[in-house]
Amino acid sequence: MLREDSDESGRLQDDERNKKQAQRGYHHSPSASSNRTPAASSQPPLSRPNFVIVIADDLRWDAVGYAQKELAADKHPPFREALFPWMQEATPNIDRLAAGGARFRNAYVTLSSCSASRACMLTGRYNFMNGVYRNNDELSSDMPTYACLLGDAGYKTAYIGKWHMGKQSERPCFQWYRTYIGSATYYHMVFYKEPDTAPLEERLIKRQGWVDKAKTDFFTEFLEEHQATSHDQPFLVTIGLKAPHKPFLPGKGHAFNFTGIEPKLSRNHNTAPPFDAGMDTEPFSFYGSEDGFSQTLENYSSLIASLDDSVGRVYAALEERGLLDNTVIMFVSDNGLTANNHQLSFYKFVAYEESIRVPLAIHYPALIKRNTVIDQTVLNVDIAPTLLDFAGLEVPPYMQGISFMPLLDAAQRAEVAPFWWPNHFAYVYLGLKDDAVSEAASDVARIPTCMVWRTGESVGTQPDAKLTEYPQWKEWTELFRLDDDPEETANLANGPKYAPLLQKLREEMDDHMMDLSLYQRSPVYRGTALPHRLYPLPLLEWPFDHESTEDIRWRDAASNLTLVGNATLTRVADTLLQTPYYQPRLTNNALQLSYVLTFVTQSDRAIVRSPLLWRPFSVRTITLWVQLRANPDDAVYQLIYSEGTDTTGLQLRVELRSLVAKLKVDGEDYSVTAPYTATEWTAVAVQVDVTKALSLYMSGLRVGRMPLSSLSGEEILTIEADASLGASASDVADGFVGMLDDIRIYDDAANVGSITFKRQARMVARFNFEDSLTDELLQNEATVQTELLQAEYPLYDAEDNPRFNSTTISFDGDYHLILESDLLSRPCRSFTLMVFLKLVRLEEMQLVYEEGGHGGGLSLTLWDGSLRLAIADHAAGVEKTYSAAYPEAEWNHVTVTFDGRMAEGPVAIYINAVQVLSANSTLTQIGDISASWKDAAIGGSAGTVTGTTSSSNGTTTTVAGTAFSRPYGRFMGWMDELTIWDIALSDSQIRDMRSIRVVNALITTNTKTDTTPTQKQQK
Repeated sequence: MLREDSDESGRLQDDERNKKQAQRGYHHSPSASSNRTPAASSQPPLSRPNFVIVIADDLRWDAVGYAQKELAADKHPPFREALFPWMQEATPNIDRLAAGGARFRNAYVTLSSCSASRACMLTGRYNFMNGVYRNNDELSSDMPTYACLLGDAGYKTAYIGKWHMGKQSERPCFQWYRTYIGSATYYHMVFYKEPDTAPLEERLIKRQGWVDKAKTDFFTEFLEEHQATSHDQPFLVTIGLKAPHKPFLPGKGHAFNFTGIEPKLSRNHNTAPPFDAGMDTEPFSFYGSEDGFSQTLENYSSLIASLDDSVGRVYAALEERGLLDNTVIMFVSDNGLTANNHQLSFYKFVAYEESIRVPLAIHYPALIKRNTVIDQTVLNVDIAPTLLDFAGLEVPPYMQGISFMPLLDAAQRAEVAPFWWPNHFAYVYLGLKDDAVSEAASDVARIPTCMVWRTGESVGTQPDAKLTEYPQWKEWTELFRLDDDPEETANLANGPKYAPLLQKLREEMDDHMMDLSLYQRSPVYRGTALPHRLYPLPLLEWPFDHESTEDIRWRDAASNLTLVGNATLTRVADTLLQTPYYQPRLTNNALQLSYVLTFVTQSDRAIVRSPLLWRPFSVRTITLWVQLRANPDDAVYQLIYSEGTDTTGLQLRVELRSLVAKLKVDGEDYSVTAPYTATEWTAVAVQVDVTKALSLYMSGLRVGRMPLSSLSGEEILTIEADASLGASASDVADGFVGMLDDIRIYDDAANVGSITFKRQARMVARFNFEDSLTDELLQNEATVQTELLQAEYPLYDAEDNPRFNSTTISFDGDYHLILESDLLSRPCRSFTLMVFLKLVRLEEMQLVYEEGGHGGGLSLTLWDGSLRLAIADHAAGVEKTYSAAYPEAEWNHVTVTFDGRMAEGPVAIYINAVQVLSANSTLTQIGDISASWKDAAIGGSAGTVTGTTSSSNGTTTTVAGTAFSRPYGRFMGWMDELTIWDIALSDSQIRDMRSIRVVNALITTNTKTDTTPTQKQQK
């Protein structure tokens, strides 16, 4: 960490950087870290080699000649089949490149998709850190790439061909380019060139014929221009080829002779994935017939032959100009591809080996011996660090890949591989459509989000294995023993024999995902990360993991926090303090520890000197977790966050029993205030939208908003000053006493909205019933379950609602809502449910909310004048019911909490923010649901109750379940603002929430005569 008054700052920062530089979990041996430059040739290399990176598109690892030859000769790991034997002599140029240098048998991508994989190559960072998750995402110009760093070091940088990444036209940090937008066609493309400042129509270049031939012609053009103008300057050229991507229509001159060749189906062609990929189970159904399959393979192979021609032209262009000896040529594919493997016809995205494994070869005769074969696992995120290592540049600490340059020399490989080289890695696919992004491609829409942990060479008694988990569908988990099942045909996840291995891999993956910051980037609910719901990328971010004040976005000294006075990082137990975003994992009973930023006195502070804060903005958002140590009544003025000057700036502070967000523009003040009495950890956010409003959020809910109409003439603000946490830089007596954690600062590009605030506050679901039954977090789908076919949409006007100008949901006892959510059915260690209720009558038993199943669950009911909370964990053999008197009132604000992370597992019931029950359950968690139930329910049962019910039409229904055994009935009355958190809110937080909702929502007593919901006029 950095500290102005500490001599240890440099050592601590270096130690932390060493911890974090290898995000994949390796540890340097002393010899490896002291000597990372291999020496394999008697010919000394020039100090700065040239680089040419050739990227194929959708090329399988085994669809090249050298791989097929190895498979045919049985020189590859056992049991693999040579599925493309006709390719043995079909790629002579790729084979020559590999034979002249090194080829990697185990090269993988961390996300199998065109744009995503290319972004990983460019940045050396996983997709959840570089911001490119899908093909329509663009790479931020703020994100450093190997081109930026090599360009800063004096390289001439060029980009030719496919970039993808949505409709992005810029090629950040590439000084010379011939490129296009999107994926391109195989014939007759229009390219464009630099500079960005010129009109596009003046930069267009039309090329007839084969698109990849045009790209290699551009490469020759670049070399000629470079040699004529700056031949002494080293260069970097990245070439994105089109082949062999779909459509499989090879061009003239690339026809492949398949005479006498019969296509061979792999052993896993009938092994279906756990999800419905929309494919027929018949082997050749996708192609119409076996002849169709043969033709498709023939075309794919022909495109690979054309790809090989392109590689040959690149090689020849360098050789003719005498540049081979001092040019690093790297050949790689952006991802692999299935070919009827796992009933998936020419698919990527999935985590199977055919999709994530790629060919990789490097030619550099100055350092790499001929025919070098490397078995260690390398990743696409390792490419950027490797290029920098070759150039003699320091690898930035924000890069998550590691240089594989030491593997290129046999002596160094033998030294480092057994000790610290990581043959394990994580794969994260962010599938399905999100609330903000929807892929047009149907195959993308069918592939679910998955997190994968793959081990490499065997270490000790642990086999080579792969664990694939689908966060939204726990029953789809896959476990494969790759050492004896490389085709992944036998899923071992559900057998007791491999339960210990499954648990071990789960814990390894969990730790690794935390180290990679995935769990910082995505919501984590009930021990489950939801990477398909990633948070926006912040401008700056300090989670304080591993006792570090580094900004994890950039890990640059300029953006690290400088601690002043007694400000320090404190190690605390998550289980005791219920701190922010990590919930202790259910797969690991060990106490989870976190570090937080602690201010002991009001003169303590942390300074942010990042120039990123000085940039003009129209939207600024700050989110953080706050724990106030002082009594709120004594907190006259405590500054939490501040940036700006005396005339223009932004503050977040505590004044007496209020939380205040204050904006000052040209000396004019704007402020928002909300009740704040909590001394427990609270999620807080402030957002300035210059064109709209100043808004304040607590626990995920907006608690105040001030329109900025007087700033209508302003579109951007500029605050050219340092920021500070805990106290301002100018006044040491106004500081905050307490703890902060998980601090994030966003700018305009992040597009931060209310969903982000809710998810960061650990909110699992919120139903506001504003003209729809949609969960505001878009994580749980609600459907109406009804016994009356004539039951209509149950939303009503606002006259009986706790808020004006709103709608509320009404139940008449004949229908309820089913929440289709595997998330809510998972075991939880803490829980808060908050809802507004108005009843028709109180005598009958009525279910308000329920979740759970065979493993246990939670149920909130109204019965005989009381509010009853039942919780069960059948694994622990515990089922308990708690009740409190329910007042007969118009609208009541009801809250129930459970906290299994605290001693004795306390439960509590609050009515109108007054605690009416407190008890100890002795439970540490509420048990999970069985495979037969996957839902929660509002106003009725999710199927977990055994009993009978009678509806208004005279029918009797029996509902079977095993979580709770008692009669039940559907709710009759009105509900509003049903909210569920994954943490247990405290007494003071509940009081603050109700106070805010009452003041802002104007809850009133309706003077009209009550009528049943079915008699009221529907909206």
